[in-house]
Amino acid sequence: MTDPSSRSLRAVVALLRLTAAAELMAVAGVFMPRSWMSFAHEWIGLGPLPPRGIFDYLARGLSLLYMVHGGLLWIFAGNVARYLTPILFCAWTGLAYSLIIMVVCANAGLPPWWALGEGLGLAALSVALLALLRNVPAGPPAER
Repeated sequence: MTDPSSRSLRAVVALLRLTAAAELMAVAGVFMPRSWMSFAHEWIGLGPLPPRGIFDYLARGLSLLYMVHGGLLWIFAGNVARYLTPILFCAWTGLAYSLIIMVVCANAGLPPWWALGEGLGLAALSVALLALLRNVPAGPPAER
């Protein structure tokens, strides 16, 4: 029989790796042709894509930021004990972000399914991480 801390640790690693893999796919948004962005923008009912400039900067920059965050989560998953503090930081700020992004999405005129999907999805992930981390001992960092 496996003790709860081992099961929790394996679940934390799996959750971090799964999230990291999803966020690393955001690299596609950095290099995606503008015509694809335009198609997606109109397909979800947001009308014509705004002109170049700030929209392109924010869309591609946010994709790049998600990719970097995913890379960090992948690294953190490699040694949860060593990176416990930044993992907790990510979980707590993710929870705050999830609440704020729902308001931002609503104010930006995004569809409710978008706001709720992103906000509640991130909230569930953050709460799950925080709950699992309660059972993971904060031991000394492993040597590399």
